[in-house]
Amino acid sequence: MSSDVDRVMSELESLGYAPEHRSWQRGDMIVINYTIEIGSHAGEEVHLGIGFLETGYPEYPPHWILVSPPIEDGSHAGPAGTFIDNEGRTWLPMSRPPSDFWDSLAPEHQNMRTYLLRHVRRLWSQV
Repeated sequence: MSSDVDRVMSELESLGYAPEHRSWQRGDMIVINYTIEIGSHAGEEVHLGIGFLETGYPEYPPHWILVSPPIEDGSHAGPAGTFIDNEGRTWLPMSRPPSDFWDSLAPEHQNMRTYLLRHVRRLWSQV
């Protein structure tokens, strides 16, 4: 595993998650069991994948948000359609870089806590 993956997994573990490293068609993916906290799907439990476009975390945050089972957010901008992993799970990859706010964060706030609270929650608030 890369140091980026190791660091993200460590940060997620410190938040109480049990992350798993997986591979998908675009590279590394870290998967957690996640309960959607906001929006029309609040309370639903999903597998949330966090995928990288480039190395260099935390300077370059994870780019992809993947969800299984698929929940379309209305502005799908990932690869065409869904894919099925080795365990038979169907995933929807969504290209959702957090660059609109990430670069303005102080380095101590460029972490998975901020990524989940600001970026992932924003996605679900719009669905």
